[in-house]
Amino acid sequence: MSVTHPIGSGSPLRRAALAALALLVASGCAPMHLKDALRADPVAGHYDRILEAQRKRHEASAAEIAPEKTATSDELIARGDRLRERGELSQALSAYLEAVSRTPEAAKPRCRIAFLHLDQDPARAASIFLDATRRDSTAVDAWLGLALAHTRLGSPDAASSALARARALAPDSLDVTTTEALVLDQRGEHAAAQTLYRSALEQRAGDSALLNNLGRSQLASGDFASAESSFRRALDADPENRATHNNLGIALGRQQRYEDARVAFLHAGTEGAALTNLGWVHQQNGDPDGAIELYVRALDAPGVDKPAVLANLQSAEADRRAHAELLAVPTSPEKRD
Repeated sequence: MSVTHPIGSGSPLRRAALAALALLVASGCAPMHLKDALRADPVAGHYDRILEAQRKRHEASAAEIAPEKTATSDELIARGDRLRERGELSQALSAYLEAVSRTPEAAKPRCRIAFLHLDQDPARAASIFLDATRRDSTAVDAWLGLALAHTRLGSPDAASSALARARALAPDSLDVTTTEALVLDQRGEHAAAQTLYRSALEQRAGDSALLNNLGRSQLASGDFASAESSFRRALDADPENRATHNNLGIALGRQQRYEDARVAFLHAGTEGAALTNLGWVHQQNGDPDGAIELYVRALDAPGVDKPAVLANLQSAEADRRAHAELLAVPTSPEKRD
C-alpha cells in the first residue's frame, strides 16, 4: 500500500505521524536557480536530478511558484509549509531549498527538508537532522526529528539519546511530549503513547493533529471505535484534512462499516484511491476475495497508481491462496489407546 506522510501547518513534529493511506500524488516544479547556489551543499546536491526532472515536467508553471528574490528565509519556510499542507511536496522542497541558500548555516529549513524524507527514507532524514544538530546544537526540532528517524531505523538507544537532548533543551515543550509519544507508538507501546497524547491534549484541547495521532495510536492497538471518535473530533477542528478523513475511513472499515468507510475515503482522495483503500481494509479484515474485487475495480479508475494497486492485488491473491491451503490441510486423526 502506498503511504503518504503529510505534515500539517505549524509545528511539523505534532503532525509527523499523520500517515494517510490514500494514493495522493504530489506534483510541482522547482526553480532551477537553486542548483548553482547550493551545489556544494550535501543536502542540496542530492536534489540535482530531482530539480532537473521537475523543471522539464512543470516548466510552464514555474513562474507561478518561484520564490521572489526578496523573500526572507522565514517567508520561504512559511511558503513551503503551505505547499506541504496542500500536498505539493516537490514545490515545498524547492521553497525549503531556497531558504537553505539564504541561510546556509540555519537548522530550521534543513529540518523541514528532513521531515519530507522521514516517511520514505528515514536514513536520509537522520543524516539531514544530524547535520542540522551540528550546525545548531540548540535546535530542538532537529533533535526530535533525529529521535523519530532513529526509531524508524530500529535504533531505540540512539532515539532515546536524541530525545533526551531535546528534553534537556525544552523540558516543558509540547513537541517533546508529542515526539516521545510518537516514539512509543513506533515501538508498539501504544497505551503509554496514548497517555502522553491525552496529556498533551489537556494543554491544547481540540488540537486536530494531536487527536489524529491519538486516533492512529488507537488504530494500531486495535481500538477501532475509540479511533473513530478521535478522528471525528479532529475533523471538527479541521474538517478539510484529507489525512484525517482517510484515517477515519480505516477506523470505519476495520469495524466492517464499509459504505461509511468508502464515503470517508472519497473525502480524502479520488475514486481509485478510495477503492484501493477499501480493498486494503477488506484485506486487513481477513477478506481477500473482497479485497481482490475492489483492487480490480480500482485498476479501471482514472488517475490511480496502477503499480501500487497491482502490488496490493498480488498480496491479496497470495492471502487467498494461503487461506485455501490452510483449509485444505487434513486434520490429524485422533490417537486411540
